[in-house]
Amino acid sequence: LFPSYWLWFMSSGLYLDFGAQPPSRLGLDYFIWLILGLLTLYVYLCLKSALMERHTYSKLTWPIYLAIGSTAFVYGGPALVELGLVMLSGAMSDSSIKALLGVITAMFFGGMVIQGVVDILISITLLWDSQDLPDALRIFAIVTLISGVFGVTVIAGIATLITVPISMLVLAFYFLRHPQAIEVV
Repeated sequence: LFPSYWLWFMSSGLYLDFGAQPPSRLGLDYFIWLILGLLTLYVYLCLKSALMERHTYSKLTWPIYLAIGSTAFVYGGPALVELGLVMLSGAMSDSSIKALLGVITAMFFGGMVIQGVVDILISITLLWDSQDLPDALRIFAIVTLISGVFGVTVIAGIATLITVPISMLVLAFYFLRHPQAIEVV
């Protein structure tokens, strides 16, 4: 869903008109954006839960909370401002509308940098303890580190279209693999 959304968004030319005029209604792209945010939150919560249940690993708790906060900011912030624009654009001046469109842009790019920093923090934490964790988490940490570096640089952020799905696939393999059960009699 992530790369499909961004490829559709860029190919439809919407990014060229961003800032030109306010949205007049909430379209499919708005709701897909919210779904992407909710799915990202769900993945972070599942990762936190799986690490605790399978490995009693809690060192990633605070970085995951930071990731949840940054995800809420990146997805929820622009969505709320866009909702406000749709609802109130008729009563706002052109300069106010352009300022709010600028806020959406700043929130997006600022959020991308924040998310990149959080991804780097998560990666370093996982790599630091990689000898105690499965290989899938080590691979996830490496790909997430690369993705975080791309996000922080903003210019190379387009490369996250490749790295984010790869990291999610690796994480899916980790989630789908059954935990090892050891019985002590």
